[in-house]
Amino acid sequence: MSVTYMYLLQERVLDFKGESIPEYVPDTTVSGATHAEKLYNVAVKELLFSWHLGVVEEDQTNFWGLRDASLLHKIGTAKSRLSNHSQTIKDLLKAVDPDFTTPTMPATPELNNTHSYTKKLYGWAVLSNLKDLAANLMQEIATMTENGICGEDVQN
Repeated sequence: MSVTYMYLLQERVLDFKGESIPEYVPDTTVSGATHAEKLYNVAVKELLFSWHLGVVEEDQTNFWGLRDASLLHKIGTAKSRLSNHSQTIKDLLKAVDPDFTTPTMPATPELNNTHSYTKKLYGWAVLSNLKDLAANLMQEIATMTENGICGEDVQN
């Protein structure tokens, strides 16, 4: 995972926890009994997070206007890097277990973000949970590297 991507998520996103995270924002756990199941789980979550980042980007543009172009640029960068990383995870999944099907986008949730405050909370929740998922994934990749499942180059 890109150092710049991790920096953006770690240094620029506040820890946003608890009841303030809507239930429709994807969770941050990496679940599965095997490495392939965990990679599949991450690939699906990355698809969902990409969709959620698109919503946050749209909210930022449509609701808030272009007051902070640097934020829009950072969200766009995060989306692009997430897309690249998602492809790496899919490739790794095929290498670990060729029998797994390519992950597809699950149904998107119905959002309840009608007011400016809920849109802001939603945006922070998406970014915070994405940051936490990235940290959990880094731990999982480190375990996979230690077990010889993938090389050190996957961590970068």
